[in-house]
Amino acid sequence: RATAFPVIKDLMVDRSAFDRIIQAGGYIPVRTGAAPEANTQPVAKPVADKAFDAATCIGCGACVAVCPNASATLFIAAKVSHLSSLPQGQLDHKRPAKMLAKMEAEGFGSCSNYRECERVCPKQIRTDTIVTMNKLLYQS
Repeated sequence: RATAFPVIKDLMVDRSAFDRIIQAGGYIPVRTGAAPEANTQPVAKPVADKAFDAATCIGCGACVAVCPNASATLFIAAKVSHLSSLPQGQLDHKRPAKMLAKMEAEGFGSCSNYRECERVCPKQIRTDTIVTMNKLLYQS
């Protein structure tokens, strides 16, 4: 059982650790100004599909529950990689590091690539989002 998800009552856990992980990622400093014309930044269909697939994460915690290490890496990777796939959402390279540090501080384990998380995800989020996150994490 993931100690970061304390039991509230039968079949119910407190998933507020996920909220604290998202908060640790902070905000990106972007001047938004007026909304640009949608067609000024065309996004290729495969890129848009990849971003949408990652954005469908609902934070249910199934990935954590099935992971032998109780890791929340798939959840974090989904949150990080959906924005980083799009040209207007290029993230600060410190965000994945901050979120992973908070994950460890909350008591989640590290990812060992068992890929059990991918098998049980109700939104079918793939572990390639972890690869995307790691690329951002280790870029110089």
